[in-house]
Amino acid sequence: MEDEMIEKKMTNELTTTTTQLTDTDLVAIRQSGLSATGTVIQEANALVIIDADTYQAADLVLFKIRSARKTVEALIEQEITSIIKPIRKGLDRLYAIQRTMIADLDTPLETAEKTAKRKMAAFQDEERRRAEEVARKKREEEARLERERQDAVRRQQEAEERAAQLKGAAGRRAAAEAEEARQRQAQIEQERQQVSAAPVAVPIRGAGSRVTLVKTWEITDMILFIAGVLSGEIPETVLQVDKKVMDAYWDTDRGVVLSWSGVGMKEETRVGGR
Repeated sequence: MEDEMIEKKMTNELTTTTTQLTDTDLVAIRQSGLSATGTVIQEANALVIIDADTYQAADLVLFKIRSARKTVEALIEQEITSIIKPIRKGLDRLYAIQRTMIADLDTPLETAEKTAKRKMAAFQDEERRRAEEVARKKREEEARLERERQDAVRRQQEAEERAAQLKGAAGRRAAAEAEEARQRQAQIEQERQQVSAAPVAVPIRGAGSRVTLVKTWEITDMILFIAGVLSGEIPETVLQVDKKVMDAYWDTDRGVVLSWSGVGMKEETRVGGR
């Protein structure tokens, strides 16, 4: 209730302090600004520095540019910023209320959503690993049965050849071995059909969620990766120097930074106004 009262008060303040700028006002402000900037911009674009005199001319143009920027800044402050400030103050308070509301109400929900998604993804990963393990064992079993089948076929053929060549009891034993091999082949076929008919795990799908398997990369060995860059196998552009981190180390102790392998010092010219 208190937040609602504050919000209502802020809305009233905004309505009271807001001043509408007409299109005519905006055109007039823009024309006033252009009249203070147009000439000096043309002078800057036309600059050609070839000697001391033209350098001094450029120095004068730089002074005019900085003066023009101050003029524009004062113009905007007087005509626009002075209107924005009281509105901005009220808006800042409203945004603060908004951030508080989000932190109190939506942020816990966002965290809960991430938690639920993380647990669901972990479950899906485990289910996928289990399915892959089942598929691996199935392939191995099918390969084993195929080896046994081929062995049974070979034994049958050899036994049949012996049965055709031998007489009496030896021939009957060979024929019995051939029949046993044929029966083993039939048994293997039944086992193979059972293995093939085994149910395949179907990914679980939720009505209110979507599962996407995304392939991405990872560095499994940083030392080998850097060695690949050094050897030219991997483009060196994949290694980017973090300028902010380097600047922080430089500001802390440039001597340490200069002691690092592959790091040197350079000088660069920067021109500023007085």
